[in-house]
This record gives sequence, C-alpha cells and structure tokens, in this order.
Amino acid sequence: MEMTTHKIRTGFIALFTGTLLQAGTASAAAGNLPRTMQDTIPVVELSNTDTSGEILPLPVLKFSPEKYITGAVAGVQGDEIVKTPAPGLASALAGRLPGVIVKQGTQQPYADGVSLYIRGRSTVNGSNPLIVLDGVPSPLLDISVINPQEIASVTVLKDAAETAIYGYQASNGVLLITTKKGRGLSDNLITASVNHGVQQAVSGPTILPSWEYATLRNQAYMNDGLFNALPFTKADIEKFKDPAANREVYPDNNWYGLFMKDQAVLDRYNVSVGSAGQRVNYFLNAGYLRQGSLLRTVKQERYNPEYALQRFTVRANVEMKILENLSAFLYQSVNIDRRNRPTTSMSSILQNILTMPPTENGPLAPEGDVIATLYNNNPPYGAINKSGYLREMITDYHGTLGVNLDLKFITQGLSASGYMAFETKYYGTRSGTKDYPRFIRDGVAQTADGRDSIIYKPYGENTETPLGMGRNSLFGYFLNFNGMLNYQRVFNTDHTVEGFVNYFAQNYVPVYTSGMSIQTVIPYDRLSLSGKVRYMYKARYIAQFVAGYTGSDQFAPGRRAGLFPAVSAAWIASEEHFMKPAAQWIGFLKLRGSFGLTGNDQLPNPRFSYMDNITATSGGPIAGLYIGSLIQENNIANPFATWEKQQQLNLGLDVELLKMFTLRLDAFRQAQKNISVQSNMVPSMQGVPPAAFPYINTGLIVNKGLEADVRFDKVLNKDWKLFLSGNILYNKSKVVDLGELDLSGSGYNYPYRSTGYPIGQPFGYRIDYSNGNGYFNSPQEITDRKPVYSGAQPRPGDFIYQDLNGDGTVDEKDMAPMGFTSIPELSYGVSAGFNYKKLDFYLLLQGAGRTSAYLQGIGVMDNNGRGTYFPIHRTAWTPERYANNEEIGYPALSTQSSSSTRVNDFFVNRLDYMRLKTVEIGYTFTHIFGKSSATNLRLFGSGQNLLTFHKSKFDGLDPEGNAFASYPVYRTYNLGLNIQF
Repeated sequence: MEMTTHKIRTGFIALFTGTLLQAGTASAAAGNLPRTMQDTIPVVELSNTDTSGEILPLPVLKFSPEKYITGAVAGVQGDEIVKTPAPGLASALAGRLPGVIVKQGTQQPYADGVSLYIRGRSTVNGSNPLIVLDGVPSPLLDISVINPQEIASVTVLKDAAETAIYGYQASNGVLLITTKKGRGLSDNLITASVNHGVQQAVSGPTILPSWEYATLRNQAYMNDGLFNALPFTKADIEKFKDPAANREVYPDNNWYGLFMKDQAVLDRYNVSVGSAGQRVNYFLNAGYLRQGSLLRTVKQERYNPEYALQRFTVRANVEMKILENLSAFLYQSVNIDRRNRPTTSMSSILQNILTMPPTENGPLAPEGDVIATLYNNNPPYGAINKSGYLREMITDYHGTLGVNLDLKFITQGLSASGYMAFETKYYGTRSGTKDYPRFIRDGVAQTADGRDSIIYKPYGENTETPLGMGRNSLFGYFLNFNGMLNYQRVFNTDHTVEGFVNYFAQNYVPVYTSGMSIQTVIPYDRLSLSGKVRYMYKARYIAQFVAGYTGSDQFAPGRRAGLFPAVSAAWIASEEHFMKPAAQWIGFLKLRGSFGLTGNDQLPNPRFSYMDNITATSGGPIAGLYIGSLIQENNIANPFATWEKQQQLNLGLDVELLKMFTLRLDAFRQAQKNISVQSNMVPSMQGVPPAAFPYINTGLIVNKGLEADVRFDKVLNKDWKLFLSGNILYNKSKVVDLGELDLSGSGYNYPYRSTGYPIGQPFGYRIDYSNGNGYFNSPQEITDRKPVYSGAQPRPGDFIYQDLNGDGTVDEKDMAPMGFTSIPELSYGVSAGFNYKKLDFYLLLQGAGRTSAYLQGIGVMDNNGRGTYFPIHRTAWTPERYANNEEIGYPALSTQSSSSTRVNDFFVNRLDYMRLKTVEIGYTFTHIFGKSSATNLRLFGSGQNLLTFHKSKFDGLDPEGNAFASYPVYRTYNLGLNIQF
C-alpha cells in the first residue's frame, strides 16, 4: 500500500510520547501522529524529495521537524540499519551517521570491538558518547547487543544546542536510540524474519612452511653471531622442504589452519506484532540469535569448550489512553546472552597458536596424548580443549513507566509528564577448570617396517584432574526519576513558543568485574534541573535557549553542581519573499548556529577525589618478628576537583536544490577545558609516589573540523526510484596544555610529546635514508659512522636513526612525531540504491583516512617467542641480499630485541581504507495468498565487509584490527526471508 508522506507546517512539536515519524514511510503517515498532535497541528502532503519535514527525536522524549532544528542533528532509520547483516546495532552504524566515527577492531562473538566517536576526541579521558534509549540515559547499555529489528531510528546530537540539557554527561555527544511503537500500524500487524549467514575472516596471517621458518630462524641466529648454535641443519631444512618427507619426524604444521576454521555461522530469527487501537497501541518483538566462531574445538566427555553465543531479545512497548487528558506508557526490554567458551581467553589462544613454530610436532601423539614443548607447557590444543570451559549469562533489563497529563484546562498548550526508569545488568559465570597430562618428544625410533617414528614421554607432573567447578555473579543498576512541565502555543499564527522544565534524579551502580572497593560499590548520585525555550516567527526566524543545571556527589560539597547554557538560532531564508522566484531551484535554505557549554565527568580521578585516601595495613620491615603497621597514602585529595568543561561552536547550512538534492554543511570548534590530569611538575624524590598525586583540572584541548552530508533522490516514474547519498567528516584535535614539562632545556629536539599535537600522537625514531636504504650495510659502515645508541647497539642490517639534536647519541631526545593518530581525521560513507517495481537494491561504502598506528607484536616483529615469521620477513636484510641488490623490506632478523625493534617510523602503518560495508538485493512478492490477502513475502541476500581496499606493508593485517593476535573482522554472506501479514 502506498503511504502519504507528511510534514509539520507550523510551530514545534513538544511531544512526550511516541515513535519516530519517518519521511517517506508508513511511520510518517497522519495516522501515526499522537492524538495530542493531530488535534493542534495540521499536516499536508509533501514531495518525496523534501526531507526538511522528517521528524527527528530530541532529548527527553521530544520530537521536532528537522526543518526547525537549530542544532547539528542527524539520524538514520531502522529500515536502513537492518540491511547490514550484523548481530547487533553498533557495527551497523558505520558510514551512516555524519559526524560519527565507528571503529571495529574485532567481531568476536559477543565482543564486537566497536568504538564510537562523535566528531573525534576532545579529551584524553573518557570519550564515550552518552547513550539514550527511548528518552532515558542508559549507562549500562551495550548497544552491540540491541536487536536492530527493534529500532525505529538512531539520532546523533553533535552540538550544545541540544546536548547542554544533559550537563556534564554530554561533551562527547549524544546518541538517541528510539525503538518501534505500535502507532501507525494496522491492527495486529505481524512480521517474521529468518536470516542465515556465513561469516569469514576479512584477512588473516599467511603462515610460512616449516622449511622457510627453519631458514629464517637460522638467519636470525647468524645475524646475532651464534653460528655454532644453529637450531637447524641444512639436511633438516631439505627434509622440511621435501613434500615426500616423513611429516612425523619433519613436521610442517600450519597451527593457525589447524585451530581456525574457514567460516562460522550466524543465524537470526525474529517475530514482531504491533497494533494501533483507539485506546491502546503496542509493539511486541522477540528475537533469537546464534553465532558460532572460527575457533575449532573438540567436544569433551564432560563439557563442550565451543566458542559460541546465543542471544534472546524481547521488547514490549505499550501505550494507553486512560482518560481524554491522561495517557501512560510502558517500554520494556530484556536481552539475555548465553556465552560458552574455553577458560583461556581468545587473545591468549591466538597468541599461543601464532607463536608455535611449524617445525613442532602435534597437536596430538598417535595415542591421543597432548604434545607439549620445552617452551610451551600449555600448547594450543590443551589450552582450548583440555583445560575446561566457561559459561556466562548476561541479562540486561530496561524498563520505563511514564504518564502524560494534558493541562489545557489551566491554559492551552500546557502539559506535564513523568517517568520512572530502571535499568539493570546481571553478569553470572559458571566455570569448570581442569588439568591434563602432557607429553614431549623424546627422540626417534624405527618401526618394524623400517619407518622413523617419534617417541614421546610424559612431561612435567600434570595429570588428568576432575573438573573444579566455580561460580561468580556481578550486578549493577541505574535508576532514573524524571518529571517535566511542557508548554507549546501558537499565537496569531505567526508566533510559536515552546518550552519545558525538566527535573531528573539518577542513582547508579556500575558493574565492576575487577577492582571492587568500598569506594566503587557506593552508588553514584546525580540531580539535574534543565529547561528549554524556543521561539519562531513566521516559520523563518528561530531562536532557542537551553540550560542544564547538573550536580553529582562525585565532587566536593559546595562544588557539585554546574550550569551548562547554550544558545542557538536559525534563519530559514527560503521562506523570505525575495527567495520565492528561486523556489524551483532552491526549495529550502537554512542558516543556523549555536554556542554553548557542555561537560564531561568520565574522569580518571579516584572516587571522591576531593578526600584523601589513606589506608592502614599490617606488616613491618622484619616479617615475623613483630606486628607493625603500614600507613599508605594512596591518593592525595584535591578539594577543588571538578568536571571538564567544553565550549562548543557550530555553524551550519542546510539547502535543497532542484527538488532532488539536499546538502548539509557544518563547521565546528570544541574547546575542552579543565581536563583532569596529574601534575608532572613535582619531583618524585619528595616521597609521595606519582600515582598518588592529585588530579587537577588544568588541561586544554581544541578539536575542530568540517562535515558534509549530501543526498540525491529521484523518482523517475511509477516503477523507478533511486537515491545516492554521502557524508564526510574531517576533524583534528590539538593539545594546548596537559601540564607537560618543557624539555627544550634538556636537549630534546621535540620538547613536548603531546602539547601542540593531536591526541595520541605517536613518537619514535626517524630512519636516516641518506645512505640509500636506511640500514647499516656492513661492519665498516658502523665503524665509520660511530653511532652511539642508548640500549641495544646496531648490527649490520639494523636501522640507521637520525640524531636530530646533533649531540652524537641516539636516544629518546631524538624521538620525533610519526604519522597520524589511530583515530581517523577523515571518515566517510557513501550509500546508493534503487527500487524497480518489486526489486530493491542497496549498497554502502565506508572508509577512513589520515590515520595510522605504530604496529608491533605478532605479524610485525620477528622476535616473538621462538621467532614468528611472515611474508615480510622473507625480505629481511642479509649480506647476500644487499650484495645482490635484492629487495630489502625488513631489518636483519634477531633472536632478541635489537636496535631495529625500538619505536621507529618503519613500523608506522597507514590505516586508510575503504570497505564495501553493506550490499543488499531483495524482491517482494505481494498478496501471496490472493489479491484480497495483505500478506507480503520478501526474499533477499545481503553482505557485510565484502571488499576492503587497503594498502599495508604488513600482509594480512586488517586496517581496523591491526593485530593477528586479536579475533578477525568478518566478511558476512547472508540470505533472508521476511513475511508480513
């Protein structure tokens, strides 16, 4: 059924209940408007390309047409989010929200590894945005576990015009998540969906065969001058290389291939039912997800170490009209994760796998015994399958009970609302741990048929033990009471006034998995009084003032509360009479700006840092002779400790051209003041350890940038519709002051490591390429240059470093800035799609630029464990390669840390990339049970991360993961079915 798109023509919407009204969908139909709104605000038809009428959520359960918003606000609809075949919401946001940076370093089951940054970073302390679910701040919510099928929209608030209401919870931006409601749906609309996905690693290590490993290991020994201790003979290497060799004696084990599968399965099932009645409307949703992993496990007799996730999600949103002027709502959700895995963590397992040389036997002896080595007493097979299991259950509950009261009997436009919200998270574990016997290689013997066979003997004192059972549970909660008085009124058709006063009280106990103390178990308390006034004249001039007065027990009495004001304004120039002749070309033009103050209380300070933390413990200098006591000064008080303050300036332009193009531009500047840092100015010899120094609010960081969002929509005819959209963000931070020492008087070429640079700027040694390749190519060259290095001295094949300060010694005084930071300065997304009759197509490209990272560890450094070698190490420096003028792509190998493995710009890797993030193609069969039937069936295929364009000197490293010892990012292929009746 074709739905009619609507927009609001007059005034502002001050709603205290409801769902997102989506332009161009059934959610934006007139029937979906709350009755209080239908009675007072007329609606008219709007062209499909006029997006100025889209209704966007705002703080404290408010909504407004985008046309009249004065701040920097952007949103994405739930119908677009579900096109990405992801298990949760977080990763599906990448590339879709202008101004939002999404980094995903892993897709480990139940640990999505997603980091969100709104307009980059402005502080060295907590950078997480405030998450608000259906109007309620949700500090315990992990958005990676939210079922995307429940989502109506996700909206990002990027400037103080809307975020100042949240006081010092909002300087990192706000993410508003709005779930689906029953309004606008036909009676008992039922939707069911089934998705089956196959997930593969986007990238991974290339494992060298045993003969290459042996060759490179010998090479490392020779580079270190250990010619008489080579671990492999030439005959050994020839046997390793011979395809017909006895692999029991001369193994060629690809341990990564043995323990990591090619693919895992992701299955998702969902059913929902919704209805809109005269007095009650509701939306109910239930989902089930099962996700496997790439880790290959073996089920044991008494337990299963399988690495897998099962997730159950239930949502029930109910709204009821009790009286003509009284309504109520109850929004509830439960998410239950049941997780199963080995007792060993995934990162430890991967590191174990990747540090096992391919020349080692295993994983099992012919009799089924676990083979260990002299260097690894807990080999991968035993760590994965023989050490026990861990089962975790995480339960999240979110509930909001509220009422709305129309007070128009007092004066027209007056209303009141309030709610109580409760959020809780339970984390419970049950584990079974055990030990197992190990066996080790003990020589070679001949079998009766004359074949060489390995002899194994018991190793260590480990024996088979019964499962030792254990249990643990943790709990956290968040309680929020909110009350609000609302007013909205249109006077003489030209003057629109809207305002509210809001009060909330919050009580919060986080879930601490470690480091619990008397300080951490005491609940956090916050109180806030906020308000907003907005005025519009003739639908073209808009002025707004908001303020939040927020207090917290985290700070000293008398210094607990702060005021966070913000002003904003907009001019809708397209409503001016002089613009009417250009209406065919410029359908909408708005200039807007805002300036305000927000804050951040995600601080590194200890709890109650305004008080000294001094403890007394027993003990003495001569243990056992007498009982003494130790007075320990853990933290020195700062009675003036306070939150961080951020001044935000935003200037924006919104324009619609030719009834098919829309463009939004924003320029912003954020100045984060009062950043909490520990002083570096006090010498440690005064007796108090630096870790006990008080945190003081002296830091200053400036972050500024530009963002753009452009969209093209075109309806060609009744059969063809197409669109193309793109968004881009450029931002760069600059540390002005973090209390850093000026080291220019101590001979440092760069006297600051943070001041004047972006947050997280890496420093290291710069390689000197003046000799042509940047390596010491002979002992004579080392003698001639006479380098003096702090630490390990250079060998032939090691890097030549620049002595930047010219003092004749290469040390930390010569370190210089290298590359960019790991948070991209440039991020972007491009989406496109079309509808042709019943066929639909969608794709999303997402990427990042001007970002890099200093890499180390497995896959980069060669000296991990007993040597970890990958394709790049094939081109390591040797005298022969240099003499033959062959490619040299890595310094001389070593059995230990060399001067080449200190921090230097060779190991800085550009992380710029572009991904084909999402592709979906579908076909809808309508009226499948006859023309009178309302049942529709849609079949579709989709994919995530299908292609990645990235150039790296280190083969197989993902640009977001950056490490082989972390679980890989997935490439997902998905087939799905959706039926609606």
